[in-house]
Amino acid sequence: MPSHGLLSTLEQHLQRIIGHLNTMHTISSMAWRQRPHHGIWLSKRLRDTKG
Repeated sequence: MPSHGLLSTLEQHLQRIIGHLNTMHTISSMAWRQRPHHGIWLSKRLRDTKG
């Protein structure tokens, strides 16, 4: 059945996307916790991009 093949392909894509998002979220939250001065870093970064 072509519809079953399409469904499984979509499911594989969704699982890959969800896994990727979960990984990115975990990495970003870990990096956020390891950066206690993220407010200072962010303001410095914004100043650098403006000037």
